[in-house]
Amino acid sequence: MTQLEFLIPCASFAEWRSRRRGVGLEARNDIRAIVTLESLSAQLSALNGSPLHERLLRLREAEDDRSGERDRFSEIVAEELCAIGFTSFPATGKELLEKIAGHLETESRQWEAQTETSSKGMGMSASVAWRH
Repeated sequence: MTQLEFLIPCASFAEWRSRRRGVGLEARNDIRAIVTLESLSAQLSALNGSPLHERLLRLREAEDDRSGERDRFSEIVAEELCAIGFTSFPATGKELLEKIAGHLETESRQWEAQTETSSKGMGMSASVAWRH
């Protein structure tokens, strides 16, 4: 089972933020983000093997099946981690994972609705259209 620290690389994003830290207000946001990311990273190991961890693994697998060469799971994780300290302020690792899972599930529902609409126009079921 892939560990959460690998799936959700908070520590790597904290290091990246530290290297590119700005000045003034941006520096304060970066420092807040670094501290938050480091705290979240420390909390992730306690969630390994949890139902939330398993949910994320299922979502990653489903996203891999849909996306082909595009790694949308990693893109969504990066979007969420980049927002920390600026527009997103998760208090716990669990809150961060719930937000990422919710984002993935929303995108999945939108994709399924779009696929179903497209396939109806072609006279095929969504599952058949998706597989071809």
